[in-house]
Amino acid sequence: MRIEKLKISDFDKLLALQEKHIVNNLTPEQQAAQGFVTTRFTVDLLTELHHEGCSFVLYDGTRLGAYAFGATNNFFRQWELSNYMIERFSESSTPKEISGTRITPENSFMYGPVCIDNDFRGHGVLKLLFDAVSAEGVGKYKFVTTFINERNKISLAAHKKQTPLIHFDTFDFNNNAYYSFATRCEL
Repeated sequence: MRIEKLKISDFDKLLALQEKHIVNNLTPEQQAAQGFVTTRFTVDLLTELHHEGCSFVLYDGTRLGAYAFGATNNFFRQWELSNYMIERFSESSTPKEISGTRITPENSFMYGPVCIDNDFRGHGVLKLLFDAVSAEGVGKYKFVTTFINERNKISLAAHKKQTPLIHFDTFDFNNNAYYSFATRCEL
């Protein structure tokens, strides 16, 4: 298996993997058993991500088995949910911080979504992808942040087990509960 930065030539395979795991294409039972991706990316959005330079894919031979995105908060502001989380960083009544350092839109970038095909799970792929994305923030940002839907128990468990992410906030949006996580950008 090898991890590579996202390239334009990856788009078709990545979109096929996304469709296999997008929440709207899964039954509630499949969502609970395997987790899900909620944000549907298009070729145009992938092109923007490619230019951001913080997204990665994992291959086994010619098969794309996983992806993880990373981008500036400005990129993610185009989604209401992401924007809502980012705006919560600035709420003075409940400062968001890790180890005494406040998380702000300026000192952080966002990780996710991440998608790992079923037969690639259990092999440390999430950690490899997370480490690749978070390493892109070293020297540029203090924190890498993300949020996970409370219903996505598979993703929550995997991130708690395989990444150094720390839970720092919980919020509700559009009748769903979300957990916000962050960690310092360090090698």
